Amino acid sequence: MVPAGTPRPIIARLNAEVRKALADPGVREKLNAQGLTVRGSSPEELGAATREQLAKYARLMKQAGVVID
Repeated sequence: MVPAGTPRPIIARLNAEVRKALADPGVREKLNAQGLTVRGSSPEELGAATREQLAKYARLMKQAGVVID
């Protein structure tokens, strides 16, 4: 995640470096030990997954009658 308006070349570089780190067996092992599922993706895939999750939880909150004060 980066602030809105971050230039695409910076996003691409950060994504490449994160994917590189996630390819390291030691990093993967430490993350897995914390109960995390390691899966690198593109910025577009992350955006789509985030939008999907937000919509899912918005529906659940509406169905449950949750009101934010």
